[in-house]
Amino acid sequence: MKSRFLSAEDGLDFLFEVRHDMGKEPDAQFISQGKAQVLNEFGPMFRSPETITYDRFRKFLQFSSNRHWTGLNRQLPNLTRDMKALRAAISALVDESRPVPARFDEAVNMIRGMKEGIATPILFVAYPEKYGVWNAKSEFGLRTLGLWPEISGLTDGFRYVQINHALVRVRDDFNRRLGESRLDLWTIDAYWHILKIWEGQGELEKMIDLWYLGRSR
Repeated sequence: MKSRFLSAEDGLDFLFEVRHDMGKEPDAQFISQGKAQVLNEFGPMFRSPETITYDRFRKFLQFSSNRHWTGLNRQLPNLTRDMKALRAAISALVDESRPVPARFDEAVNMIRGMKEGIATPILFVAYPEKYGVWNAKSEFGLRTLGLWPEISGLTDGFRYVQINHALVRVRDDFNRRLGESRLDLWTIDAYWHILKIWEGQGELEKMIDLWYLGRSR
């Protein structure tokens, strides 16, 4: 997918300037309001994987509980077929003493259904200041804005490190502009969702055209 912008800097400028409009979207408000509850309920569980139960993990996979991601529950039968294996995979994934590529690849290969669209939300909820989410929406957002990295590496673990760097870059760039740490990866993840909504409504292309028109005046 080709970027809609002439440069990555333009993409960042556009996203920064429309962030207030994004925040007014009902979905963005729903996501924002759930932050504390989701992180407080599921963060400790994923940082201590031995506490994971079938019921609590099933709840996390539901959009009504995680407040961010739809469709995770489709992998419930695969992921929970062997709860001991699931706990072992998540233990490997969140082990901060190991390099990210190694533990990411080990975890996703340990159990069927544990792909990036589930592994990275787990990392995100466990360590929300360090890890972003790699899924179809974040990839769409990064590619649209011209921020998708030139990915190298033989495994998804190495690729995720580069994608996560791009996600963190957006947060850090915005907070430098604001002069304080007001935006977090939770909010940045919601932005990708809203961009996708605008795309589906046929509004995104128009907004980008108007944004460039305004800059040319």
